[in-house]
Amino acid sequence: MCRNPLVARRAFRIVSAGLFAAYIPFAIRVAAATNQVSGPLNSFRDSIPRARAVASPSSEITIREFVDATSSMRGFVEHGATGFTQQLREMEQAGRLAWPSVRNIECSKFGTEIIPGPAGMTCYSAVTQKGFFSLQKSQDYTRIDPILRNLDPNALTVIVTDLFEDDADFGPVFQSFKDCVFKRKLAVGIVGMKVGFNGTIYDIGTEKGVRQWSHDRPFYALVIGRVEDVQSYFAELTPRVVPANQLLILSDTLLVRPVSWDTSGKSRFVGATVDSNFISVARDSSSFAVLRLQTYDKCELDLKLDTKPNPFQPSLKWAQVQPELIVKRFPKSGGSPETVSFPENSVAAKILIGKGGDVGLHLVWVPKVINPVERTFAEQITLQFRAEDVDFSMFQFVHEWDAIPIAGSAATFDGGKTQYLSEFIAGLWKSLVQVERPDLGAIYVYFQSKR
Repeated sequence: MCRNPLVARRAFRIVSAGLFAAYIPFAIRVAAATNQVSGPLNSFRDSIPRARAVASPSSEITIREFVDATSSMRGFVEHGATGFTQQLREMEQAGRLAWPSVRNIECSKFGTEIIPGPAGMTCYSAVTQKGFFSLQKSQDYTRIDPILRNLDPNALTVIVTDLFEDDADFGPVFQSFKDCVFKRKLAVGIVGMKVGFNGTIYDIGTEKGVRQWSHDRPFYALVIGRVEDVQSYFAELTPRVVPANQLLILSDTLLVRPVSWDTSGKSRFVGATVDSNFISVARDSSSFAVLRLQTYDKCELDLKLDTKPNPFQPSLKWAQVQPELIVKRFPKSGGSPETVSFPENSVAAKILIGKGGDVGLHLVWVPKVINPVERTFAEQITLQFRAEDVDFSMFQFVHEWDAIPIAGSAATFDGGKTQYLSEFIAGLWKSLVQVERPDLGAIYVYFQSKR
């Protein structure tokens, strides 16, 4: 159970569209920046879900840090190891640069429970105090879910940990991320760092083995908050503190910048004319295309997609993304459009992957099916693209730092890696998709038969 859940949820409003009664001019001017269209296309425009306005980072914010104080973290500060405290100092400085009005960054430590840190002391100072990493035996286990269940959705929460959890513990953790993070429309940022370590690594593999390690070892910061705040914080971290390729954000706005579609050089419009201002929509923009159908048996459209993700966002496996086709009919008598189904192969769309990695879309429709004998109404095809649990590619540092220990391997375990790291990141992504199914974009194509 999450405390103080944020119950307000974003909703897309669909406005009823009226009769498409007027003749469509061949040249239609689309104002992409303001999404304003004049003339008879207003009824179509009003049927498009309203996009969410692009938000700005918070002007003021509370930053709360939680440092994993279990015994497996002790080697980061003992026996001459200093890089850990320096990284904590730099992370706090990044928070102050992003929000100059921040007066105090709250510091707590945790194992199985949350324990407030020394009053008025920063985390990078607190971790050097004697006894900081000396928890009672019953508390000496890393448990992130109590922090998530007590999360303040208006704050920026930074959880510093080595992520050394048994994969059997992931179930309650992922459930807490679903209920207390993603359902609140919050984002999770992952910061990967490596510093010197001189101590003991505990709980290796299913046999809970141990190993002494005196080389660089990874630790992580899980940064939770509004996606705009996480991005603002990350912008101060890189490149001064952490390379950009070791920063990863999972959020319901996977592609924050609009997905821009343009007709590719190989496009051919068989039996149709297309408005020259063909622009599709993503989460943060809204525009459309209008095609006038002729009397041919089949029409085809090839489009090219700009697939650059937002900074810190994972790359998508576009070959595994399947467009969802929704066809609506605008009746001549006016009123709301109806969702209709057509015979198999009358409307089809598929993703095309070029040799150079370029991504495109091939759309095929049959005019005789789209526009039957009575040609006094119009049709709308919506192609929606949503993320699934297999659609994204791990960042390289996740692959390089991941380890899956085998039975009896504690003595040879590579302490420069993190057990089950890929499984943890993939589980976060799957938790997000199960809650939100992030929008990747959508295309609205309107058909009007030639008179």
